[in-house]
Amino acid sequence: WFIKMFGANVNLGNIAPTEVIALETLRVGLRGDTFFQYLNA
Repeated sequence: WFIKMFGANVNLGNIAPTEVIALETLRVGLRGDTFFQYLNA
């Protein structure tokens, strides 16, 4: 919601380490689950 409302450069805190990659993919406009197939390999 914050990324859509304020843009990709919004500051977010208290993000779980397991959610960082999903968050960064959302920032660049990809789906949040884009890289999970590579992480689980």
